[in-house]
Amino acid sequence: MKEIIREQFKSFLKDRPMVVLSVAVVLVAVAYIIYVAFSLSSSDLLIATHYTAFGKLQYYRTRWYYLFTFIALALVIVVAHLSLMVKLRGRELRSLGIGLGWLTIIIFLILFFITHSVLGIAYFK
Repeated sequence: MKEIIREQFKSFLKDRPMVVLSVAVVLVAVAYIIYVAFSLSSSDLLIATHYTAFGKLQYYRTRWYYLFTFIALALVIVVAHLSLMVKLRGRELRSLGIGLGWLTIIIFLILFFITHSVLGIAYFK
């Protein structure tokens, strides 16, 4: 099993466009994590983190450290998508791996907009 993983990773590293795309995915993820980390500020007050149009309250409030889950989400996305890219390259499905890499970058761009909106609601910016 170790040998299979090692061989897939070696074949992944030989494919320069896949490596460049995976580095771009990591850079976008790091930029997102830095953005979220520097946008958070501690507060004793409860901040608005959930919105619904169906309940009595439209904004539900929780503690500020709930927003750290955005960073955890980014880490999960990066690890899962990069491992899938390596696995797809190992199974000779290079075009799907490249498509997944570009899709990951698009997901992070959408996540930037959503996080900006949530942080704006949370901190009333």
